[in-house]
Amino acid sequence: EYSATFGRPVRWRWGLPNEYDAEGIPEEKKEAFREAVMKREMEKQFMYGRGGGPRTPQEQFVSILVERKRRDLRKARERRGKRNGGKEKRDLVLRVSLVRESDGMEPLSPPIYRRVKVSSRLKLTVLADKILTPLMGWVRNYHSYYFCDLFDGSIWCPREHGASDGGPMFFQLRCGGDSLHPSETEVGELLRRKGDMIAWVHDLGDHFTHIIELEEVIKDDAEVDGKCVLLGGAMRCPPEDSEGSHMYQEALDVFYKSL
Repeated sequence: EYSATFGRPVRWRWGLPNEYDAEGIPEEKKEAFREAVMKREMEKQFMYGRGGGPRTPQEQFVSILVERKRRDLRKARERRGKRNGGKEKRDLVLRVSLVRESDGMEPLSPPIYRRVKVSSRLKLTVLADKILTPLMGWVRNYHSYYFCDLFDGSIWCPREHGASDGGPMFFQLRCGGDSLHPSETEVGELLRRKGDMIAWVHDLGDHFTHIIELEEVIKDDAEVDGKCVLLGGAMRCPPEDSEGSHMYQEALDVFYKSL
């Protein structure tokens, strides 16, 4: 999928095709198409993995990709450890923007964003729960989430999350059936250089997509303190359960046209 924001194609969900993509299907048949796909996904839950049975072929394939990504991250960690003795200290200035995934990752208009300084050593679990969720104004522990490396489609998702959207069907749809866990990766492992970006999705159902861009790397020991500091931002996040960023953009358009 080409993104004007990135200036190149981006990959979601391990680069696998989206079974719900109705491109090329007549408008009057799209709803029936999506219902048929949903029914197939529900039936598939009873065909695989029950009573110790085999996982789906897709899940087996994705598990190979998970281990490959885990291996690559481990090797990169070892290389950095040899260079600096495992004592790398960096703070990162991030810009977190709510975007319309269906429109090439274009930010909402007017933009809804936050700028924040964090430690590069933060685990993705802590970043999501303690910083991103309250920073944007979402409700903690109400919905599940995942991170995505848009270069290769790698996914980090807390499968054990107890939210209503954290069940097997949503996990299969959004994450491909397997993923890395957010607790095993630090944000600084994915965002290394100015301009690097990853995606963070709040709510596996409505799918509120945020782009996290690395704006600045702070390396000076005198300035690195590991503290979380809110630097700026604009606009409140949409209400929970409001059908995604594209629907909120439509609401914003109606509101500003009425002024």
